[in-house]
Amino acid sequence: MFTLNPTLYSSGIFLPSAVCEKYIKLASFCAVKTLLWICAHQSGDFTLEDIAKGIGSSAADTREALDYWVNEGVLIDRVIAAASLPSPETSDTYLKENNIPIQRQEEKKTAQKQELSIKLPAPTMTEIGNALESDTEFASLCNQVQTLLGDIGFSVQSAVYSMLRGYGLPADIIYILINYCAERDKKSTAFMLSVAKDWYKNDIVTHESAYEYIDAHNKSEKIFNRFKLETGISAPKATPTQENYFAQWDKLGFGVDMMVLAYNKTVDKLGKISFSYTNKILLGWHEKGLKTPDDVENEEKKYSEGRKKTAKSERSYDVEKAKQAAKKKKIVYED
Repeated sequence: MFTLNPTLYSSGIFLPSAVCEKYIKLASFCAVKTLLWICAHQSGDFTLEDIAKGIGSSAADTREALDYWVNEGVLIDRVIAAASLPSPETSDTYLKENNIPIQRQEEKKTAQKQELSIKLPAPTMTEIGNALESDTEFASLCNQVQTLLGDIGFSVQSAVYSMLRGYGLPADIIYILINYCAERDKKSTAFMLSVAKDWYKNDIVTHESAYEYIDAHNKSEKIFNRFKLETGISAPKATPTQENYFAQWDKLGFGVDMMVLAYNKTVDKLGKISFSYTNKILLGWHEKGLKTPDDVENEEKKYSEGRKKTAKSERSYDVEKAKQAAKKKKIVYED
């Protein structure tokens, strides 16, 4: 039996045993390290890059780990409603009410999307209360959301406010978004806000683009279930980032067999799961026009044969070079 060295108890971290028992098998190695690092730095202010450096992982893998924990409801992103948002002065409603030219609106939106480090404070309970009384569009949207989800509290109201007044998404699009999350039984505000952030970044502000996104991600969920069976990964659901990958790969024309092949090559190469690396492999195959496992096998054979020919040619050259050198070398006779 093993026990911790008692001399180490001078300081420690808090991790709920329920989280440990449930996710010790389900979570990836990177996800476990990410959670432990965050638990050890609760009193400080840190960035994604700080976490990645601290656990010796890439920023992309660390982002996937954070998405996983937020999606599972284990982590709460306190600035998810504020990070990467435009300032209130760039929201559509503010611009329309103050007659600010649309050109300036587009310029500011473009600048904000290129610089995603802007952080704004999340709305307070007082601000939400005032908005419910004075902002008829927000109040009406909250009533619609309440009809959809049942009784809602401050966290949902805050999320709706961030989508409407932070990301500047139209009210009807927000309703479609929340309905989509509810139908997938993903009603956590963290998940809703992660989708809202994705819609903001990709300018999904029309019914057509919203339903196109929904169809693609519903298909991604089915693809993930097949992918999970083929690879044996234990994650119960794909994270929003992973769903985006599956949607992208499907759009490029890759079948699940190619996704699995790229995943296996990733694990063989890195010794760990990395969807960002798998994505690089698939993008490389797409550029070469490789669409089936046979295409990949043939390409690898050509590459291998090419290397053998190059190596043989170099060896032949070395032999000839040695012969020529031997001929030129003077013979020295010693007594």
